[in-house]
Amino acid sequence: MENKVLKLKYTEIALRFLKLMNAKYRIICALATGSYYTGGLTESSDLDMFLITDNSSKQRERGVLFFEGIKVSYFLNPHWKIIELLSSEKGKLKRPTAESVCFSKCFAGSNGELRKIAKKTLNSSTTKINKQEISHLGWKLYDKIEVFNRKNYAEINKEYLRFDLLNLSIDVFFLIKRSYRPHAKYTMDRIQVLDKIFYKKLKNFLKNKSDISLTAMVNYLSQLLKFEVAGYYKRTKTTSRILERSQFEDKIH
Repeated sequence: MENKVLKLKYTEIALRFLKLMNAKYRIICALATGSYYTGGLTESSDLDMFLITDNSSKQRERGVLFFEGIKVSYFLNPHWKIIELLSSEKGKLKRPTAESVCFSKCFAGSNGELRKIAKKTLNSSTTKINKQEISHLGWKLYDKIEVFNRKNYAEINKEYLRFDLLNLSIDVFFLIKRSYRPHAKYTMDRIQVLDKIFYKKLKNFLKNKSDISLTAMVNYLSQLLKFEVAGYYKRTKTTSRILERSQFEDKIH
């Protein structure tokens, strides 16, 4: 259950912050994101604010202020720039602007128009990955997991590669599903909606951090990609022969 006293405290801080910023800028919309929006406030939470100024401004600013020991992180943009960012994020793997507009509490002004645009941006599909990209991603996963599973691989390098493989696996998953990759707070929920099998494999790995669970997760992604190492080598060998033949013919003519 949300702490109402804590919520009230953070609301008062947000209003004080807005009063200060309104004295400097013509703010037409102020949004609170993060734990304030999700209802997960704690005594150590930051207050994340997304500020939008009118179109007469060109000022963009990212900063931090403190009120009664509470850290207020803010990102300020003019309205025209938000429209531009929302348009550029369509079809991208990560869409931070659209998420900030959609998943936020409006403190001042109105975000109805922007929210509609942001929802369309979030709902847009990424480009379908082609055969060349499938080969590239499949080989990348295969190569990394093969190195990771070497018995003589240094533990310090293995720990880094474990994190790298996790991040790559999540990226590949969302590319396969043609969906954007949400902020870390919402990633697991989104994965559960899209693919319950991958969700279970990922959850299992995050729980026990075992090499076996990581390998199982990567192997499942290879199945989703329909990537086969033998097929990759065959295509690579054929392509190589074609190139060699072409180079040879160029030489003799």
